[in-house]
Amino acid sequence: MSDLLVAAALLWEKDGFNRWDDGEIACTVRMFDCALRVMESDAVRWALIHVQYDGPQPTLAMRTGHADPSRAPRPDMNIRLGTALVHVEAKRLHVRDGLPKDYVKKGMIRFIDGRYPAAGHNIGAMLAYLLKDSPQDSLQAVNGVISREQALGQSHLLGNSTQAAPRLSIHISSHGSKLRLFHHLLDMR
Repeated sequence: MSDLLVAAALLWEKDGFNRWDDGEIACTVRMFDCALRVMESDAVRWALIHVQYDGPQPTLAMRTGHADPSRAPRPDMNIRLGTALVHVEAKRLHVRDGLPKDYVKKGMIRFIDGRYPAAGHNIGAMLAYLLKDSPQDSLQAVNGVISREQALGQSHLLGNSTQAAPRLSIHISSHGSKLRLFHHLLDMR
């Protein structure tokens, strides 16, 4: 999953990060397009991978008629690796405008509270579009929100940094005994 997102980010960088606007949707559509182009360029390597843009994920209660299916959570992308389905939640991120709080509350929490289930494989992915501030400042802002959030705290901080490409770092956060989130911070400045 991360290999595909890294390859897509590199291809998009080669395209000059062109996009309709700086909105999350415009950025995610470009990442989706680049992922498809990467997969098409080596159909054998990516034969067991399927990428879907914006797909509702009805909960068990919705599927059994006990909850309103119109309220199904909608990850920005889904990547199927064999039988494992990994949800990808994308967010614009910079230090101001409440975006670090949105990254945590409208991103990470959707995995932690089970709205984006990670059944069986226990992983999820976040994709952050960094448009203004450095990756270090953005990461520090997110970790500040996590530290102050009563339901989260220090054990949920983003850590284990890997520089996957010159403009893409990957950080891992652990939640409970099983769930791990892979945070892809894409520096588009």
